[in-house]
Amino acid sequence: MKKALGWLKANIVIVVSAIVILASMGALTVLSGRKEQFVSQLQQRIGTLSEIDNLLQTPVEIPGEGGDRGETMSFAINQDTIEKRQAWNKEVDAAAKEVVQQIQGFNQAGRAPMLPDLFPVPSQGQPLRARVEYRNRLAALMTLPEPGAEGPVYYLNAGQPPEQGLIKQAILEVENEFKDSMGIPITRQLAETDLSSKDKVDLLEKKSEKLIRLFRSRAEQINLYAITDINQARGGFPLTIGAWSGGAVDPEIDLVWEGQMELWIYQDIVRAIMLANRIGDPASNVLNSPVKELKKVEVVNGILRGWVGLNSKGGLSDSYRLRRQQPMFPGMFPGMYPGMMPGMMPGMMYPGMMGPGMMPGMMGPGMMPGGEGMMGQPQTEKKKKDRTKIEPDFEISFTGRNCNTMYDVHHVGVEMLVDASRIVEVIEAFQRVNFMTVIDVTVSDVDEYAALHQGYFYGDADVVKVNFMIETVWLLDWLDPMMPKKVKDLRQKAETGM
Repeated sequence: MKKALGWLKANIVIVVSAIVILASMGALTVLSGRKEQFVSQLQQRIGTLSEIDNLLQTPVEIPGEGGDRGETMSFAINQDTIEKRQAWNKEVDAAAKEVVQQIQGFNQAGRAPMLPDLFPVPSQGQPLRARVEYRNRLAALMTLPEPGAEGPVYYLNAGQPPEQGLIKQAILEVENEFKDSMGIPITRQLAETDLSSKDKVDLLEKKSEKLIRLFRSRAEQINLYAITDINQARGGFPLTIGAWSGGAVDPEIDLVWEGQMELWIYQDIVRAIMLANRIGDPASNVLNSPVKELKKVEVVNGILRGWVGLNSKGGLSDSYRLRRQQPMFPGMFPGMYPGMMPGMMPGMMYPGMMGPGMMPGMMGPGMMPGGEGMMGQPQTEKKKKDRTKIEPDFEISFTGRNCNTMYDVHHVGVEMLVDASRIVEVIEAFQRVNFMTVIDVTVSDVDEYAALHQGYFYGDADVVKVNFMIETVWLLDWLDPMMPKKVKDLRQKAETGM
């Protein structure tokens, strides 16, 4: 909390102004129930700060020496100013602590490690057990919760179209009814000579009507379409599964931490879809929900591959735009991104590393001792990073947010089929959950008739495929005590370059 408090107090006017603006727009959900009182207190403190500024404007003439011109400076030279400043500082301290507690509680709410005694130093056997728990929890996100489940419950009640066996049975029932109406024994196969042209058209219509009813019935039973069998990871299970969860030996604890962060992020994605589709409402189903099908969710890897979004450039950078030309999200082809030769490390297209527009032999800042830009040029002295200042990076996204000493930023790609008229509803649902921001959207057409042939019944809506790139923010004050040492060391190296 010290890092967050320090930043809040160092930037108090910016923070107060931003909170007042957000609250006036109804966007300050973190302080729900106390918004008006909180805004009133903040406005009062801004007024007090203005009074103090006025009291500071007592000009004093400082004479020059040796013929030099003197100068005029302003000082606080009265007790009233000192007392007001002290009282204001106390109020700011109390308000800052309250804001941090509210925000941290919002960010942390309902989150706990997947197993006890797992982080930061695991007890014997826990990493191996975490492999199974991780996969079980991913699978549970797709289906209905177990009766009596405790704690926060995240689920999609997803499903697939009717199985082929049910479809064949429905067609057979129509044929048998048709035979019976024509006096043809049910055990006999229909022959071409049994049916007139009109009979063939009628039979086809009856089969279509039967299948539509079957498909509609299935759509009314679930909240969205998705493959729910985690064992079909290669066949379409939408949540990308960490490779660390395979094998029969204890995974490294830093990889387990990666899986834990993935799980929390996936839970947030599920929460947002639950809000958009009103999952839990008995009247809600595929037909009347904005999200029709979940195709893919993947946390974008950071510059140092294998780490969940650490220093991720998953936003609107040139490298992301290039990768987005691939059929799925970055990370689908380990070790290979567009424009890269086999064996090149992911992240080499980012600033400071070899990338587009650079000739072979040219190196980015800090790549080799003694070199910056062209090899052999003198390296400028590296400026010491101001760890109290958060520098925006608008190459990543329009928010400018990136990993720093107060919070980590991760990016996650989501591919869904959505009602075209309700895309804004879906974006708003994501932005209501845990400091998530949709930073990029692409939309493409969907052939609903081809999908219907596969049993997907979306109702009357015009459905489109939507790809979101979503930014998520994670405060380090509550993550740091759980974070394994290896992850902390990596973060420090990423921050300091050492």
